[in-house]
Amino acid sequence: MRTTDGQVAVPYREVTDRHGRAYRIGESDVDLMGRARVWMAVLPWAGMAAVALAGCAFAVAGEVLHGARPWSDGRLLWPLGVWVSCQGAVALSTGRLRASGGLPARVALPLGAAATMVAGLLLVCVPDAAPARLGFAVFGGAGAGIVHATCVTTAGRWYPDRRGAATALVSGGFPYGLVPPAFLLAPRVEVHGHATVPAVLGAVGCLATASIGRLFEEPPRNWWPARIDPLRPGGAAAVRPGTARNPPAVRQFGPGEAARTPVLWLLWCCLLCAGGVGVLGLAFEVPFGRSAGFGGGVVSAALFAGAVVNGVGLGAVGLLSDRYGRRATLVVVCVALGTAQFGVPLSGRLGSQPFFLVCVLLSGLTGAAVLPLLASMTADCFGENDLAAHHGLVHSATAAAGPAVAALGAGPLGARDFHGAFVLAGSLGLASSVLALFLTAPGRPKVRRVVPNPQPLGEEMA
Repeated sequence: MRTTDGQVAVPYREVTDRHGRAYRIGESDVDLMGRARVWMAVLPWAGMAAVALAGCAFAVAGEVLHGARPWSDGRLLWPLGVWVSCQGAVALSTGRLRASGGLPARVALPLGAAATMVAGLLLVCVPDAAPARLGFAVFGGAGAGIVHATCVTTAGRWYPDRRGAATALVSGGFPYGLVPPAFLLAPRVEVHGHATVPAVLGAVGCLATASIGRLFEEPPRNWWPARIDPLRPGGAAAVRPGTARNPPAVRQFGPGEAARTPVLWLLWCCLLCAGGVGVLGLAFEVPFGRSAGFGGGVVSAALFAGAVVNGVGLGAVGLLSDRYGRRATLVVVCVALGTAQFGVPLSGRLGSQPFFLVCVLLSGLTGAAVLPLLASMTADCFGENDLAAHHGLVHSATAAAGPAVAALGAGPLGARDFHGAFVLAGSLGLASSVLALFLTAPGRPKVRRVVPNPQPLGEEMA
Protein backbone atom coordinates (compact mmCIF):
# COMPACT_ATOMS: atom_id res chain seq x y z
CA MET A 1 0.00 0.00 0.00
CA ARG A 2 1.44 3.36 -1.06
CA THR A 3 1.45 6.17 1.50
CA THR A 4 3.07 9.56 1.72
CA ASP A 5 6.18 9.90 3.83
CA GLY A 6 5.22 10.61 7.41
CA GLN A 7 1.69 9.29 6.92
CA VAL A 8 0.30 6.34 8.82
CA ALA A 9 -0.81 3.40 6.67
CA VAL A 10 -4.60 3.28 6.52
CA PRO A 11 -6.32 -0.08 6.14
CA TYR A 12 -8.43 -0.56 3.05
CA ARG A 13 -10.67 -3.25 1.67
CA GLU A 14 -11.95 -4.22 -1.74
CA VAL A 15 -15.66 -4.69 -2.38
CA THR A 16 -17.29 -6.13 -5.47
CA ASP A 17 -20.53 -5.00 -7.06
CA ARG A 18 -23.11 -7.19 -8.79
CA HIS A 19 -21.20 -6.99 -12.08
CA GLY A 20 -18.00 -8.28 -10.47
CA ARG A 21 -16.13 -4.98 -10.52
CA ALA A 22 -13.78 -4.38 -7.57
CA TYR A 23 -13.54 -1.08 -5.67
CA ARG A 24 -10.75 -0.20 -3.25
CA ILE A 25 -12.33 1.78 -0.42
CA GLY A 26 -11.30 2.98 3.03
CA GLU A 27 -8.48 5.35 2.02
CA SER A 28 -9.18 9.03 1.59
CA ASP A 29 -7.26 11.34 -0.71
CA VAL A 30 -5.56 12.92 2.32
CA ASP A 31 -4.48 9.47 3.54
CA LEU A 32 -2.84 8.71 0.19
CA MET A 33 -0.99 11.93 -0.59
CA GLY A 34 -1.32 14.18 2.44
CA ARG A 35 -3.57 16.75 0.76
CA ALA A 36 -7.04 16.99 -0.75
CA ARG A 37 -7.61 15.62 -4.22
CA VAL A 38 -8.61 19.06 -5.47
CA TRP A 39 -4.89 19.57 -5.99
CA MET A 40 -4.99 16.84 -8.63
CA ALA A 41 -7.41 19.00 -10.57
CA VAL A 42 -5.65 22.34 -9.96
CA LEU A 43 -2.15 21.10 -10.82
CA PRO A 44 -3.17 19.41 -14.10
CA TRP A 45 -5.08 22.58 -15.01
CA ALA A 46 -1.95 24.63 -14.41
CA GLY A 47 0.15 22.14 -16.40
CA MET A 48 -2.19 22.42 -19.39
CA ALA A 49 -2.15 26.21 -19.21
CA ALA A 50 1.65 26.31 -18.96
CA VAL A 51 2.31 24.07 -21.98
CA ALA A 52 -0.24 26.02 -24.06
CA LEU A 53 1.46 29.24 -23.04
CA ALA A 54 4.85 27.86 -24.08
CA GLY A 55 3.74 26.47 -27.43
CA CYS A 56 1.74 29.52 -28.51
CA ALA A 57 4.39 31.98 -27.34
CA PHE A 58 7.08 30.16 -29.32
CA ALA A 59 4.77 30.17 -32.35
CA VAL A 60 4.37 33.95 -32.08
CA ALA A 61 8.13 34.44 -31.73
CA GLY A 62 8.88 32.21 -34.71
CA GLU A 63 6.39 33.86 -37.02
CA VAL A 64 7.67 37.32 -36.09
CA LEU A 65 11.23 36.22 -36.90
CA HIS A 66 10.21 34.63 -40.20
CA GLY A 67 8.29 37.72 -41.27
CA ALA A 68 4.82 36.18 -41.55
CA ARG A 69 1.56 37.46 -40.19
CA PRO A 70 0.45 34.87 -37.60
CA TRP A 71 -2.63 32.84 -38.53
CA SER A 72 -3.12 34.68 -41.81
CA ASP A 73 -0.77 32.84 -44.14
CA GLY A 74 -2.32 29.90 -46.02
CA ARG A 75 1.03 28.10 -45.83
CA LEU A 76 0.57 27.77 -42.07
CA LEU A 77 -2.17 25.15 -42.56
CA TRP A 78 0.18 22.24 -43.15
CA PRO A 79 2.24 22.84 -39.94
CA LEU A 80 -1.03 22.92 -38.03
CA GLY A 81 -1.99 19.55 -39.52
CA VAL A 82 1.41 18.07 -38.60
CA TRP A 83 1.14 19.49 -35.06
CA VAL A 84 -2.30 17.93 -34.52
CA SER A 85 -1.15 14.63 -36.02
CA CYS A 86 1.91 14.40 -33.78
CA GLN A 87 -0.15 15.29 -30.71
CA GLY A 88 -2.56 12.42 -31.37
CA ALA A 89 0.16 9.91 -32.26
CA VAL A 90 2.20 10.64 -29.13
CA ALA A 91 -0.90 10.44 -26.95
CA LEU A 92 -1.30 6.80 -28.00
CA SER A 93 2.25 5.78 -27.02
CA THR A 94 2.10 7.90 -23.86
CA GLY A 95 -1.08 6.16 -22.76
CA ARG A 96 0.45 2.73 -23.26
CA LEU A 97 3.55 3.63 -21.27
CA ARG A 98 1.57 5.23 -18.47
CA ALA A 99 -0.82 2.27 -18.19
CA SER A 100 2.11 -0.14 -17.91
CA GLY A 101 3.87 2.02 -15.30
CA GLY A 102 6.78 2.86 -17.59
CA LEU A 103 6.06 6.60 -17.65
CA PRO A 104 4.95 8.07 -14.30
CA ALA A 105 3.16 11.39 -14.31
CA ARG A 106 6.09 13.05 -12.53
CA VAL A 107 8.31 12.14 -15.49
CA ALA A 108 5.78 12.69 -18.27
CA LEU A 109 5.27 16.42 -17.76
CA PRO A 110 9.00 17.32 -17.67
CA LEU A 111 9.40 15.19 -20.82
CA GLY A 112 6.60 17.10 -22.54
CA ALA A 113 8.13 20.40 -21.42
CA ALA A 114 11.51 19.38 -22.85
CA ALA A 115 9.93 18.49 -26.21
CA THR A 116 8.17 21.87 -26.29
CA MET A 117 11.44 23.65 -25.51
CA VAL A 118 13.18 21.83 -28.38
CA ALA A 119 10.31 22.85 -30.66
CA GLY A 120 10.72 26.48 -29.66
CA LEU A 121 14.47 26.44 -30.20
CA LEU A 122 14.04 24.94 -33.66
CA LEU A 123 11.45 27.52 -34.63
CA VAL A 124 13.49 30.46 -33.35
CA CYS A 125 17.01 29.33 -34.34
CA VAL A 126 16.56 27.62 -37.74
CA PRO A 127 16.82 30.34 -40.42
CA ASP A 128 14.72 28.62 -43.09
CA ALA A 129 10.99 28.96 -42.41
CA ALA A 130 9.79 25.60 -43.75
CA PRO A 131 12.19 23.33 -41.74
CA ALA A 132 11.69 25.52 -38.66
CA ARG A 133 7.91 25.15 -38.85
CA LEU A 134 8.18 21.42 -39.47
CA GLY A 135 10.44 20.90 -36.45
CA PHE A 136 8.17 23.00 -34.29
CA ALA A 137 5.09 21.07 -35.44
CA VAL A 138 6.65 17.67 -34.72
CA PHE A 139 8.22 18.40 -31.32
CA GLY A 140 5.57 20.90 -30.22
CA GLY A 141 2.74 18.50 -31.03
CA ALA A 142 4.57 15.67 -29.25
CA GLY A 143 5.11 17.76 -26.13
CA ALA A 144 1.51 18.95 -26.02
CA GLY A 145 0.27 15.39 -26.53
CA ILE A 146 2.30 14.05 -23.62
CA VAL A 147 1.16 16.79 -21.26
CA HIS A 148 -2.49 16.65 -22.32
CA ALA A 149 -2.76 12.86 -22.00
CA THR A 150 -1.11 12.90 -18.58
CA CYS A 151 -3.10 15.79 -17.09
CA VAL A 152 -6.55 14.66 -18.26
CA THR A 153 -6.16 11.03 -17.22
CA THR A 154 -4.62 11.90 -13.84
CA ALA A 155 -7.58 14.12 -12.95
CA GLY A 156 -10.01 11.50 -14.23
CA ARG A 157 -8.56 8.79 -11.99
CA TRP A 158 -8.79 10.98 -8.88
CA TYR A 159 -12.43 11.90 -9.62
CA PRO A 160 -14.25 8.72 -10.63
CA ASP A 161 -17.45 10.11 -9.08
CA ARG A 162 -17.32 13.54 -10.77
CA ARG A 163 -15.20 12.81 -13.78
CA GLY A 164 -16.93 15.12 -16.24
CA ALA A 165 -16.34 18.28 -14.25
CA ALA A 166 -12.74 17.34 -13.41
CA THR A 167 -11.62 16.50 -16.95
CA ALA A 168 -13.41 19.50 -18.43
CA LEU A 169 -11.81 21.81 -15.86
CA VAL A 170 -8.35 20.47 -16.68
CA SER A 171 -8.92 20.78 -20.44
CA GLY A 172 -10.04 24.36 -19.84
CA GLY A 173 -6.54 25.23 -18.75
CA PHE A 174 -5.28 24.98 -22.33
CA PRO A 175 -7.28 27.93 -23.75
CA TYR A 176 -6.35 30.06 -20.74
CA GLY A 177 -2.69 29.48 -21.58
CA LEU A 178 -3.32 30.98 -25.02
CA VAL A 179 -4.47 34.32 -23.60
CA PRO A 180 -1.05 36.02 -23.04
CA PRO A 181 0.32 35.13 -26.52
CA ALA A 182 -3.01 36.15 -28.09
CA PHE A 183 -2.64 39.51 -26.35
CA LEU A 184 0.80 39.89 -27.94
CA LEU A 185 -0.85 39.49 -31.34
CA ALA A 186 -3.09 42.51 -30.76
CA PRO A 187 -2.34 45.23 -33.33
CA ARG A 188 -1.90 48.00 -30.74
CA VAL A 189 0.63 46.14 -28.56
CA GLU A 190 4.09 47.61 -29.10
CA VAL A 191 5.85 44.30 -28.45
CA HIS A 192 4.07 42.89 -31.49
CA GLY A 193 7.10 43.29 -33.75
CA HIS A 194 9.67 41.79 -31.40
CA ALA A 195 10.38 38.11 -30.77
CA THR A 196 12.29 38.39 -27.48
CA VAL A 197 9.30 38.73 -25.16
CA PRO A 198 7.27 35.78 -26.57
CA ALA A 199 10.40 33.60 -26.68
CA VAL A 200 11.13 34.28 -23.00
CA LEU A 201 7.46 33.68 -22.22
CA GLY A 202 7.68 30.30 -23.95
CA ALA A 203 10.74 29.31 -21.92
CA VAL A 204 8.96 30.28 -18.70
CA GLY A 205 5.98 28.13 -19.72
CA CYS A 206 8.24 25.11 -20.27
CA LEU A 207 9.91 25.57 -16.89
CA ALA A 208 6.53 25.89 -15.18
CA THR A 209 5.23 22.72 -16.87
CA ALA A 210 8.22 20.68 -15.71
CA SER A 211 7.97 22.03 -12.16
CA ILE A 212 4.25 21.31 -11.89
CA GLY A 213 4.77 17.73 -13.07
CA ARG A 214 7.05 16.97 -10.12
CA LEU A 215 4.06 17.51 -7.77
CA PHE A 216 1.76 14.97 -9.42
CA GLU A 217 0.44 11.94 -7.51
CA GLU A 218 -1.53 8.96 -8.81
CA PRO A 219 -4.15 6.88 -6.94
CA PRO A 220 -3.88 3.11 -6.50
CA ARG A 221 -5.65 0.83 -8.94
CA ASN A 222 -9.39 0.40 -8.27
CA TRP A 223 -9.33 3.34 -5.81
CA TRP A 224 -12.69 4.89 -4.95
CA PRO A 225 -13.36 7.90 -2.65
CA ALA A 226 -13.82 6.73 0.94
CA ARG A 227 -16.93 8.83 1.64
CA ILE A 228 -18.88 7.38 -1.32
CA ASP A 229 -20.45 3.93 -1.34
CA PRO A 230 -19.85 2.39 -4.81
CA LEU A 231 -22.44 -0.33 -4.17
CA ARG A 232 -25.28 2.21 -4.06
CA PRO A 233 -25.33 3.64 -7.59
CA GLY A 234 -28.73 5.25 -7.09
CA GLY A 235 -28.20 6.60 -3.59
CA ALA A 236 -26.52 9.65 -2.14
CA ALA A 237 -27.69 11.87 -4.96
CA ALA A 238 -26.34 14.95 -3.21
CA VAL A 239 -22.88 13.42 -2.98
CA ARG A 240 -22.83 11.69 -6.36
CA PRO A 241 -24.81 13.89 -8.75
CA GLY A 242 -25.85 12.26 -11.99
CA THR A 243 -24.67 8.76 -11.05
CA ALA A 244 -27.81 7.21 -12.45
CA ARG A 245 -27.08 8.84 -15.82
CA ASN A 246 -23.32 8.14 -15.71
CA PRO A 247 -22.91 4.77 -13.97
CA PRO A 248 -19.34 3.45 -13.60
CA ALA A 249 -18.03 0.82 -15.99
CA VAL A 250 -19.23 -2.71 -15.30
CA ARG A 251 -15.60 -3.81 -14.91
CA GLN A 252 -12.04 -2.75 -15.58
CA PHE A 253 -11.17 -3.42 -19.24
CA GLY A 254 -7.60 -3.96 -20.35
CA PRO A 255 -6.30 -2.14 -23.45
CA GLY A 256 -6.68 -5.22 -25.63
CA GLU A 257 -10.19 -5.94 -24.38
CA ALA A 258 -11.29 -2.34 -24.99
CA ALA A 259 -9.86 -2.36 -28.51
CA ARG A 260 -12.00 -5.38 -29.39
CA THR A 261 -15.26 -3.60 -28.54
CA PRO A 262 -17.15 -1.53 -31.15
CA VAL A 263 -17.73 1.22 -28.60
CA LEU A 264 -14.09 2.27 -28.51
CA TRP A 265 -13.99 2.68 -32.28
CA LEU A 266 -17.21 4.68 -32.20
CA LEU A 267 -15.49 7.00 -29.74
CA TRP A 268 -12.51 7.14 -32.11
CA CYS A 269 -14.66 8.02 -35.13
CA CYS A 270 -16.57 10.64 -33.16
CA LEU A 271 -13.34 12.38 -32.19
CA LEU A 272 -12.04 12.05 -35.76
CA CYS A 273 -15.01 14.04 -37.09
CA ALA A 274 -14.98 16.60 -34.28
CA GLY A 275 -11.19 16.99 -34.52
CA GLY A 276 -11.44 17.72 -38.22
CA VAL A 277 -13.99 20.42 -37.49
CA GLY A 278 -11.69 22.03 -34.93
CA VAL A 279 -8.68 22.10 -37.24
CA LEU A 280 -10.68 23.46 -40.17
CA GLY A 281 -12.21 26.15 -37.98
CA LEU A 282 -8.85 27.22 -36.55
CA ALA A 283 -7.30 27.33 -40.02
CA PHE A 284 -10.05 29.19 -41.88
CA GLU A 285 -12.00 31.35 -39.42
CA VAL A 286 -9.39 34.10 -39.17
CA PRO A 287 -8.63 34.34 -42.93
CA PHE A 288 -12.36 34.31 -43.64
CA GLY A 289 -12.99 37.13 -41.16
CA ARG A 290 -10.35 39.29 -42.81
CA SER A 291 -11.58 38.50 -46.33
CA ALA A 292 -15.11 39.42 -45.25
CA GLY A 293 -13.86 42.87 -44.24
CA PHE A 294 -14.42 42.46 -40.51
CA GLY A 295 -10.99 43.89 -39.72
CA GLY A 296 -8.08 42.68 -37.61
CA GLY A 297 -9.58 44.09 -34.42
CA VAL A 298 -12.64 41.86 -34.65
CA VAL A 299 -10.55 38.81 -35.50
CA SER A 300 -8.16 39.45 -32.61
CA ALA A 301 -11.12 40.00 -30.28
CA ALA A 302 -12.57 36.68 -31.42
CA LEU A 303 -9.33 34.88 -30.61
CA PHE A 304 -8.89 36.58 -27.25
CA ALA A 305 -12.50 36.22 -26.13
CA GLY A 306 -12.59 32.64 -27.41
CA ALA A 307 -9.77 31.61 -25.11
CA VAL A 308 -11.48 33.13 -22.07
CA VAL A 309 -14.95 31.78 -22.91
CA ASN A 310 -13.60 28.31 -23.59
CA GLY A 311 -11.90 28.11 -20.23
CA VAL A 312 -15.10 29.02 -18.38
CA GLY A 313 -17.46 27.14 -20.67
CA LEU A 314 -15.62 23.83 -20.47
CA GLY A 315 -16.18 23.67 -16.73
CA ALA A 316 -19.88 24.36 -17.23
CA VAL A 317 -20.14 21.65 -19.88
CA GLY A 318 -18.45 19.18 -17.54
CA LEU A 319 -20.89 19.96 -14.75
CA LEU A 320 -23.84 19.54 -17.13
CA SER A 321 -22.51 16.17 -18.26
CA ASP A 322 -22.27 15.00 -14.64
CA ARG A 323 -25.83 16.11 -13.99
CA TYR A 324 -27.69 15.22 -17.19
CA GLY A 325 -25.60 12.46 -18.71
CA ARG A 326 -22.44 12.33 -20.77
CA ARG A 327 -23.97 11.03 -23.99
CA ALA A 328 -26.85 13.54 -24.08
CA THR A 329 -24.43 16.41 -23.45
CA LEU A 330 -22.08 15.18 -26.17
CA VAL A 331 -24.89 14.99 -28.72
CA VAL A 332 -25.98 18.57 -27.99
CA VAL A 333 -22.37 19.81 -28.13
CA CYS A 334 -21.72 18.14 -31.50
CA VAL A 335 -24.95 19.53 -32.99
CA ALA A 336 -23.96 23.02 -31.84
CA LEU A 337 -20.45 22.50 -33.23
CA GLY A 338 -21.75 21.61 -36.68
CA THR A 339 -24.36 24.36 -36.71
CA ALA A 340 -21.78 27.02 -35.83
CA GLN A 341 -19.74 26.12 -38.92
CA PHE A 342 -22.67 26.87 -41.20
CA GLY A 343 -23.15 30.18 -39.41
CA VAL A 344 -19.64 31.51 -40.17
CA PRO A 345 -20.09 31.93 -43.95
CA LEU A 346 -23.62 33.20 -43.33
CA SER A 347 -22.19 35.98 -41.17
CA GLY A 348 -20.03 37.03 -44.11
CA ARG A 349 -23.02 37.22 -46.42
CA LEU A 350 -24.95 39.26 -43.88
CA GLY A 351 -21.92 41.42 -43.11
CA SER A 352 -22.61 41.00 -39.39
CA GLN A 353 -19.54 41.19 -37.19
CA PRO A 354 -21.42 40.29 -33.95
CA PHE A 355 -22.87 37.18 -35.58
CA PHE A 356 -19.40 36.17 -36.79
CA LEU A 357 -18.02 36.61 -33.28
CA VAL A 358 -20.83 34.50 -31.78
CA CYS A 359 -20.25 31.70 -34.30
CA VAL A 360 -16.50 31.69 -33.65
CA LEU A 361 -17.00 31.58 -29.88
CA LEU A 362 -19.59 28.80 -30.12
CA SER A 363 -17.37 26.81 -32.47
CA GLY A 364 -14.36 27.12 -30.19
CA LEU A 365 -16.28 26.21 -27.04
CA THR A 366 -18.05 23.17 -28.47
CA GLY A 367 -14.96 21.95 -30.30
CA ALA A 368 -12.88 22.15 -27.14
CA ALA A 369 -15.61 20.38 -25.11
CA VAL A 370 -15.68 17.24 -27.27
CA LEU A 371 -12.33 15.83 -26.13
CA PRO A 372 -12.91 15.99 -22.33
CA LEU A 373 -16.43 14.60 -22.80
CA LEU A 374 -15.05 11.67 -24.77
CA ALA A 375 -12.30 11.17 -22.18
CA SER A 376 -14.95 10.94 -19.46
CA MET A 377 -17.07 8.57 -21.54
CA THR A 378 -14.01 6.39 -22.14
CA ALA A 379 -13.60 5.91 -18.39
CA ASP A 380 -17.34 5.35 -17.97
CA CYS A 381 -17.14 2.57 -20.54
CA PHE A 382 -13.84 0.85 -19.69
CA GLY A 383 -12.87 1.86 -16.14
CA GLU A 384 -10.09 3.97 -14.63
CA ASN A 385 -7.20 1.55 -14.16
CA ASP A 386 -6.02 1.69 -17.78
CA LEU A 387 -7.60 5.03 -18.60
CA ALA A 388 -4.33 6.40 -19.97
CA ALA A 389 -4.11 3.62 -22.58
CA HIS A 390 -7.79 3.86 -23.51
CA HIS A 391 -7.69 7.64 -23.75
CA GLY A 392 -4.51 7.51 -25.83
CA LEU A 393 -6.13 5.15 -28.31
CA VAL A 394 -9.21 7.36 -28.66
CA HIS A 395 -7.08 10.50 -28.83
CA SER A 396 -5.06 8.99 -31.68
CA ALA A 397 -7.99 9.89 -33.95
CA THR A 398 -6.56 13.39 -34.12
CA ALA A 399 -3.44 11.89 -35.73
CA ALA A 400 -5.62 11.01 -38.73
CA ALA A 401 -7.54 14.30 -38.68
CA GLY A 402 -4.37 16.40 -38.93
CA PRO A 403 -2.96 15.02 -42.24
CA ALA A 404 -6.44 14.97 -43.77
CA VAL A 405 -6.94 18.66 -43.10
CA ALA A 406 -3.41 19.47 -44.23
CA ALA A 407 -4.09 17.64 -47.51
CA LEU A 408 -7.31 19.59 -47.97
CA GLY A 409 -5.39 22.80 -47.42
CA ALA A 410 -2.89 21.82 -50.10
CA GLY A 411 -5.77 20.93 -52.45
CA PRO A 412 -8.93 22.77 -53.39
CA LEU A 413 -9.47 24.28 -49.96
CA GLY A 414 -6.03 25.83 -50.09
CA ALA A 415 -7.38 28.17 -52.77
CA ARG A 416 -9.44 29.90 -50.07
CA ASP A 417 -12.68 28.05 -50.81
CA PHE A 418 -14.17 29.21 -47.54
CA HIS A 419 -17.70 28.09 -48.37
CA GLY A 420 -16.60 24.52 -49.11
CA ALA A 421 -14.41 24.40 -46.01
CA PHE A 422 -17.20 25.43 -43.64
CA VAL A 423 -19.79 23.19 -45.29
CA LEU A 424 -17.41 20.26 -44.85
CA ALA A 425 -16.74 21.24 -41.23
CA GLY A 426 -20.45 21.56 -40.45
CA SER A 427 -21.20 18.18 -42.01
CA LEU A 428 -18.47 16.54 -39.93
CA GLY A 429 -19.88 18.12 -36.77
CA LEU A 430 -23.37 16.79 -37.44
CA ALA A 431 -21.93 13.37 -38.30
CA SER A 432 -20.19 13.25 -34.92
CA SER A 433 -23.53 13.91 -33.20
CA VAL A 434 -25.09 10.93 -35.00
CA LEU A 435 -22.22 8.69 -33.90
CA ALA A 436 -22.62 9.89 -30.31
CA LEU A 437 -26.17 8.52 -30.22
CA PHE A 438 -24.83 4.96 -30.38
CA LEU A 439 -22.30 5.25 -27.54
CA THR A 440 -23.25 2.78 -24.81
CA ALA A 441 -21.00 1.13 -22.26
CA PRO A 442 -20.11 -2.50 -23.12
CA GLY A 443 -21.54 -5.17 -20.82
CA ARG A 444 -24.16 -2.92 -19.25
CA PRO A 445 -27.68 -4.36 -19.48
CA LYS A 446 -30.08 -2.19 -21.44
CA VAL A 447 -33.21 -0.92 -19.79
CA ARG A 448 -36.13 -2.25 -21.80
CA ARG A 449 -39.67 -1.06 -21.77
CA VAL A 450 -41.91 -3.12 -19.52
CA VAL A 451 -45.13 -4.12 -21.30
CA PRO A 452 -48.08 -4.52 -18.90
CA ASN A 453 -49.79 -7.87 -18.70
CA PRO A 454 -53.10 -7.67 -20.63
CA GLN A 455 -54.58 -10.21 -18.22
CA PRO A 456 -53.71 -9.20 -14.67
CA LEU A 457 -53.49 -11.84 -12.01
CA GLY A 458 -56.62 -10.51 -10.31
CA GLU A 459 -58.77 -11.07 -13.40
CA GLU A 460 -57.38 -14.59 -13.95
CA MET A 461 -58.21 -15.60 -10.41
CA ALA A 462 -61.70 -14.12 -10.54
